[in-house]
Amino acid sequence: MSAKKRSQNINFDKLFFPKSIGTKKYGLPIQDNLLSYFLFGDTREEGKNTKLMETTRGIAIYRRMEVYELLSIDYRINRLTTNNFEDNGIHITEGDLSKLKYTVSYLIYSFIFGGYQKSTYVSDSTSKGLGVGTYYFTPEYAVFRAVFFLAAEANNGIPLSLKDINNNAGIRDFYAHLIVGYGFGDDFSKISNYVTHLLRNMPSHSDRSIIFKAQQDIDKYSSLYEERRQELIDIRGEKSFFQADVRDFIQKEFGLKFISEAQVRRVVGENEVTLINDDGMKEIIKIHGNMQFDCYLKLTRSLKEYLGLDNKWIGIAVEAMGSYYHGDDFPNQQESDRKKKLICRDKNIILLEIWDDWDKSTWVSEIYRQITECTGVELHRAKLNELCKYLGD
Repeated sequence: MSAKKRSQNINFDKLFFPKSIGTKKYGLPIQDNLLSYFLFGDTREEGKNTKLMETTRGIAIYRRMEVYELLSIDYRINRLTTNNFEDNGIHITEGDLSKLKYTVSYLIYSFIFGGYQKSTYVSDSTSKGLGVGTYYFTPEYAVFRAVFFLAAEANNGIPLSLKDINNNAGIRDFYAHLIVGYGFGDDFSKISNYVTHLLRNMPSHSDRSIIFKAQQDIDKYSSLYEERRQELIDIRGEKSFFQADVRDFIQKEFGLKFISEAQVRRVVGENEVTLINDDGMKEIIKIHGNMQFDCYLKLTRSLKEYLGLDNKWIGIAVEAMGSYYHGDDFPNQQESDRKKKLICRDKNIILLEIWDDWDKSTWVSEIYRQITECTGVELHRAKLNELCKYLGD
């Protein structure tokens, strides 16, 4: 059952009212100022205008809270101990406190995925119609929440903004992965490295139960990731969000459909090639079945004539270069990249590489620069814009 359907009968507004979260269900006589302190970390002074009052009274009740605020509430409640209640003259058992934490976490999850607002936080399905549930969106949310909690723990219990998490982890947009439900792609390795860094730098007074649960959620995603990866490739045609972005971009720029995940040996029609490498030495390269181009376009004679390319060119290959997987930590991948470059040069394939750490505004100029560098022909963008008209639909 999807998260959207499960959450229809839950009234998230009640989370903020003392009688519903305290007296009715858990027998906790929590006053507004103390509840506001637990939820938002603001003033504990009696009679003060609290964040709770601003959020729940009058017209402000309809104000949309940011995901950062919702996760901050989830984190603060999950960090509470029975001592926090005892210090304020309130008794709660460990069992009831665990139920309270679970309830708050579930309500916030349901609020993010549910239909409480005209504008939802997360789409109720991917662009391919895969709904929210066990395999899509929910696993990303578990990782998203876990990283948020770990970052707060490492920051002495103070939640970090999503922008700070992006910067610290070296990710362009962590939240975007939650929205699209496609998985994390190359960014998952960056996330894993960031988590390792956070765990190594945890203060001694950190909440070990929060850390343990966050690690469990991330490990669970890791085991699910490989199981789900092939299904995503079959449905979507790309290994990662970045690869999908590159393919969509290149197809829009050329106005032509590129094949996704094209086997190199099918493109060149050989299982091995003998060529001269960059050192001027003869080299035999065996082309294994798992050697693939991320995107590929076969060049027809009419297309080559229109673009002014020599007839020797057989196609255009595009590689989405994730800076992590194609970096120094993966020598086998770098060796595969080297071989593909040599094969493209020997077999007259125009190879275009787009890196994930480039500003997207530079992709167009980089594409044309690489085409000119490879072929010696300076293509004009206007000519490509007229390409569909020339070839016909």
